[in-house]
Amino acid sequence: MSGELCDCETFAVGRCSECKTWVCGDHSQLVEGRRLCDTHVAARVRADQAVRDNTERSKRARRTAMLKQLGTIADPIQRLLTGLRVGADEAELAQLCPGMVPWGGHGQPIAEWFAAQAGPHVPHDITLAIREERVGAISGRPRLVNRGTQAAWTFPAGSSHGEDAFVLADGRAVVQYTSPGAATITRTSGLGRVALMQMAKLLDLRLPEPIVD
Repeated sequence: MSGELCDCETFAVGRCSECKTWVCGDHSQLVEGRRLCDTHVAARVRADQAVRDNTERSKRARRTAMLKQLGTIADPIQRLLTGLRVGADEAELAQLCPGMVPWGGHGQPIAEWFAAQAGPHVPHDITLAIREERVGAISGRPRLVNRGTQAAWTFPAGSSHGEDAFVLADGRAVVQYTSPGAATITRTSGLGRVALMQMAKLLDLRLPEPIVD
């Protein structure tokens, strides 16, 4: 013990690292290993809050700029996919893309749009044998119809139900599953957020201009 007293007449436990005032334990705190008097603790709290406020203002400004740029993208599907890629949330996307959120019911138009955009630029990664189930007009029983093969893009866990989804070269979104008879059947499918994010990445969709702080 130093024998020095705090202003409250209690024996001091140390000196403030900033102003060198002798302080007791009740009127000081250790902040990042340095003892500070109450005055400088309060100043530190205000400074930290100012940094947090400035960071929050900066984040809000960046988000406002991001949403403004998204609003300039004319094509609603491109706007939706770009928004997903840059981190817009569903409420923001609902405002930016009226009628397209939730997107579960728009899987086929989105798949057609993607195939048209990707066709000249993004190589297909798989060729699928297309077998579709059809109900016989006379028998009323389902039968398999071979539709040949098609090149496709794969979207792991991309269907609206979390299965692997495929977008065929003709623009259809499909899934494949194995029937009880061990035949692989192709069915049309909705697309989930995972597929849309993958599409945006494959097409390298970006905001029109970089956001500068």
